Amino acid sequence: APAPTPTPTPVGERVTPATDLAALTQSRPEGHIFQLADGTYRFHDLEPKNNMQFLGTETDRVIVNGEGRENAFHGLARGVVIKRMTFEGFDDLANTKAQQQGPIRGTRALWHTTPGTPQAKGWLIEDVEARNNVANGVFLGHDFVLRNVLCHHNGVAGFGGSMGYAAGALLEDCETHHNGIDAVQGVFANGGGLKFTSAGTAVGEDA
Repeated sequence: APAPTPTPTPVGERVTPATDLAALTQSRPEGHIFQLADGTYRFHDLEPKNNMQFLGTETDRVIVNGEGRENAFHGLARGVVIKRMTFEGFDDLANTKAQQQGPIRGTRALWHTTPGTPQAKGWLIEDVEARNNVANGVFLGHDFVLRNVLCHHNGVAGFGGSMGYAAGALLEDCETHHNGIDAVQGVFANGGGLKFTSAGTAVGEDA
């Protein structure tokens, strides 16, 4: 039998650390693909559009340094893909709600309480490392899939989520260690490798 035809790697718009990726994301259509060249990036508060892809070269060659910002990616988009990059140095500038912060965060606002509030859904996060962040490595939204994700030395938890807003998550070949180092009291309490709270009925649009 003939060998199966390999799936071609998608070709996208090449960006470098000098690119204003947050602004560029807002100017591009849904489904756009970004190819991140090697280097250290400092983008933050980036809100992807539906089905956008952000593809690094290798996990240890594309570094996103938060420089004290709260997150790199957040928002309400569907079907976002984030691959092959490392996130470090993300903080909680407002010093509130730290348990729901993280460089990748599947919500726009924190601590949603209103049923019917739209949520991020169906993100694929693959070959990613999150380290030395003040709160979580990844804070999940609905139907997130994480493959080969390593979270370590984060202040609250490696992987986090509120189950009312993170239903249907799948973690494959993921690793977490040395998290919860700041989980002492207040907004930093009850940390660890994984922390999912408010289990029950999922809320949000099409949850």
